[in-house]
Parts: sequence; C-alpha cells; structure tokens
Amino acid sequence: PAVGIIPVTESGKIILLETWRYPAGKKSIEIPMGGIDKNENPLKAAKRELLEETGFKARKWKYLGTFDVSVSMTTDKTELFLAKDLYLFKRQSDKIARDEGIIQIVEMPLGKAINLIKNNKITEAVTKGGILMLK
Repeated sequence: PAVGIIPVTESGKIILLETWRYPAGKKSIEIPMGGIDKNENPLKAAKRELLEETGFKARKWKYLGTFDVSVSMTTDKTELFLAKDLYLFKRQSDKIARDEGIIQIVEMPLGKAINLIKNNKITEAVTKGGILMLK
C-alpha cells in the first residue's frame, strides 16, 4: 500500500517533484508519494512522506480516495490526500533527495499541471488522477 499527497500552497499552486526514475530511464513530474510502513495508518504515512520529500508540513488534510494502480495486474492501492495550509518545517536533505531520485521541487498553477497532463509531460498515473480531481 502507498500514499500520494497533493500539496497546495496558499496561492493555489501545486507542489510537485521532478524525479529521475531509473526503471523508466527518464525524468518524471510527480506528486509526493511513498509506501505505508508496517503499523502506520495512511494519514501518518502521508504526513511523513510530505515532510521527507519536500520539507513541508500541512495544517489541513483531506482524504480524497483510493486509486487502484493497475486493477487488471495488481492489488496495489494508493491512498490520496490533499494537503493545505503548508509551512516549511525543514530543508529537504540532499541524501533523501538522492535516495528518492528527486531532482527538484516545483511549484506550479493547477492549469499548467493540467496542460502538462494533456501534453503527456506528466505521465505517472496517481499524479494525473490526483491533479484532475482538483479541477
């Protein structure tokens, strides 16, 4: 099981991660996401992943639903959360960035993210679905 987080700034911009995905051999623009640890509930995992990958914490959280990643091939699910009222808690460590394949943190308006989806520049499924849920 995994979690995905759509962090939205006070000005309405989405925080995304530009990452290098070794299995695909390419850059990817994604929402923060990651696995749920043993004995961890999805919200706790979402809070941990947001902090680890971006350095931000959020004061407001909303559960958006479950994504079946590829229902014909796997039982993997991703629990999706909206994170608002963000504040920078700590600078993201270079080690975590390297370990996660994060190249940079990117803020962009929802409209631009939707255009990147339409132009096939954002291709990761949970990211696409999550962003489109905000429209």
